[in-house]
Amino acid sequence: MFSVSELVNLVIRFTCFLAGFWLLWKINYCSRSKGNETRLFSVKNGNDLISVIIPARNEEHNLPLILSSLKKQSYKNLEIIVVDDNSGDKTGSVATGYGAKVIKTEGPPEGWVGKTWACHNGAMAAKGDYFLFLDADTCLREDAVERIFNCRQSQGGVISVQPYHKVKRFYEKFAIIFNMIAMAGINSFNPFSSNTKPYGAFGPCIFFKKEDYWKIKGHESSKGKVLEDISIGKRITDSGIKLKNYGGKGLIDFRMYPDGFKSLVEGYSKGFMLGAKSTSIFLLIITIAWISATFSTVYMPVISLINGDYTILLIYLFLYICYSAQIYWMGFRIGNFGVIPAIFFPIYILFFVLIFFYSMIITLFVRRVTWKGRKIKC
Repeated sequence: MFSVSELVNLVIRFTCFLAGFWLLWKINYCSRSKGNETRLFSVKNGNDLISVIIPARNEEHNLPLILSSLKKQSYKNLEIIVVDDNSGDKTGSVATGYGAKVIKTEGPPEGWVGKTWACHNGAMAAKGDYFLFLDADTCLREDAVERIFNCRQSQGGVISVQPYHKVKRFYEKFAIIFNMIAMAGINSFNPFSSNTKPYGAFGPCIFFKKEDYWKIKGHESSKGKVLEDISIGKRITDSGIKLKNYGGKGLIDFRMYPDGFKSLVEGYSKGFMLGAKSTSIFLLIITIAWISATFSTVYMPVISLINGDYTILLIYLFLYICYSAQIYWMGFRIGNFGVIPAIFFPIYILFFVLIFFYSMIITLFVRRVTWKGRKIKC
């Protein structure tokens, strides 16, 4: 028989586990499925000019992939603009070689960060009826622009997509928990997401009608923000413009931080605490409870084994298996992380917690981060 305290602890742990399903319950996609959300319009051969704006700093290795994928798009009426953000490599010449219009910037003025300044300059030069902002490390499927445009015509407002995370090296698997929490924190994939307001947009892929972009004053409205996508998303919804967020599986991919483990640490520590501050208290409580309960699946079996309580041991081992299955279920919809992070999830969650506290120290005390060779104020 269980004691009252043991029973209460078990109920709390399993409740926290079930609460985790709130985070990524249903991820919507710009797919070709039937239904109101993805109803297709005949835009493939449309007359609307779409300006694709790519901010790029030292991206000579990434640009061939994204630019070649844009050349293969089923939607052809595209204006490709690459903003060379004071690069020290061949970013500009690579972009020119693929036929893109290249705009060179010398660096952000006081009060701006590099990406928002680059996006702003790209938008100022764009001639399109619609603006599609893409990060340079993304790669689109052949019908991606068409499908994003279709979703926008069906939904109205602004469309943003979180790319599907392509993992090639082992250390990149450590991004799984960050991706899960980042997507959950946007408040677009919970069981009641159709009736809740998003807390932000996904910066790697965001699609505006030109009038909507300038209505919120574009990237100038978030010029000094490290996490400009959170700020822009808030501006969109506060302006009464509809914002719809999607997952990118089968549509658009990216490979984050391919330059080594150090770049992964720098990338996630530069703004994860700021992202947490932008999330609702409710989501923070669910996330903290879910993460806290995962650690009980490690230490409780050890304590139970020492105490010779094999019933409790088996229950917590079952809970460990439940968490493994849940993390795998979440992970395969957002990237090709495989089964290893799911099986050894405590290691990956511990890494997430350590980076979160490191980000908190940087944000609260250092108040400055390094990214792509620049010092950025938090």
